[in-house]
Amino acid sequence: STGATAQISARGSEDVTENYLVLTAENVPDQFGIFFSGPNQIEAPFGEGFRCVGGGVLRLSLPKKAEDNVISKTLDLEALPLEFFGQPVNIQYWYRDPHGGGSNFNLSDAISVTLDSGVAPL
Repeated sequence: STGATAQISARGSEDVTENYLVLTAENVPDQFGIFFSGPNQIEAPFGEGFRCVGGGVLRLSLPKKAEDNVISKTLDLEALPLEFFGQPVNIQYWYRDPHGGGSNFNLSDAISVTLDSGVAPL
C-alpha cells in the first residue's frame, strides 16, 4: 500500500563477539510488524505476498509500529539460539497492511545471513 516493494536489509557485524546487527525494513506502511527467521528458504503464498522463510520459524522482535515507512531492530546476537550460528539464517519482515488487500497483511523480501559464534573449533 506504500506504492513500493517492502525491502529488508542488515548492517553491522555477523560476529557475535561484536554483538551488533541491525535489521531494517523499508517501504512498509506505518503499521505494526515483526521480524522473523527460519533455516529454510521457501516460496509460499501468504497474505498479499510470499513467505520466503520456513522451517522452525522464530520471531526476532515484539510487534512494533513502523514510522515514516521504516522499521529497525538491533538484534541481541548473544540471546539467539545456538543453531543460528555457522549456517545461513533467513530473515523476513511481516507487517499489517489494512489498505494493501483482502488479507490485511504483507511481507518484505528476505535476506540470508550467516552468524559467526566467534569460537574457533579445536
